[in-house]
Amino acid sequence: MPRSIILKIIQKKVKDLQFIGSLKFASGMVLVPIFIVLQSLVVFYLLNLAIAVGYAVSVFVAFKLGNTATETIIDG
Repeated sequence: MPRSIILKIIQKKVKDLQFIGSLKFASGMVLVPIFIVLQSLVVFYLLNLAIAVGYAVSVFVAFKLGNTATETIIDG
């Protein structure tokens, strides 16, 4: 659902279809960290600071260590 909202906003603003992929990527680079911080704040509110920091760090590490389909194809 949120992805389709962002896509509709981008499609209204951009006339050249080649830029839509770049803008979707850029919006993800901005919105995903904000989403993780908000989730960490909820965890902090419900539990405690150590668990919230651990959660945020583990999510960022999982994103960094996770393979994408392209990396899997290239690496074998």
